[in-house]
Amino acid sequence: MKKILGFVLSLLALNGALLAQSTTTAPAPATRPAMPTLPKITLPADLQALIRQFDAQRDSILAQRRADLEKLKSATEAERAKLLADMKAKGLATSQEQRELAKSIREELKKLRAARKTGGG
Repeated sequence: MKKILGFVLSLLALNGALLAQSTTTAPAPATRPAMPTLPKITLPADLQALIRQFDAQRDSILAQRRADLEKLKSATEAERAKLLADMKAKGLATSQEQRELAKSIREELKKLRAARKTGGG
């Protein structure tokens, strides 16, 4: 029992000694290096128009798809089969249009990057 009591008292004394140490000096916060600032690049108006067209097409495709899905909920089996076939055909056509538009945007961006590398832009 004396050993346990002695052990507990020594732990309390050690704890008191640790708490008595001065903790008034706060460690200095780490300084972060300054972030480099990149020049603001403005895209040409024709490229901005292509991007807006792409976004508008995407939004209209999604709105049409939501409307078609709502129609499917209340459709009969025959109507459902026809709606699904129409949705598939429209989906293939619109995805092809979106791919072509995205490809033209990527090509324009490649041209801009090449012009910047050679100092022309």
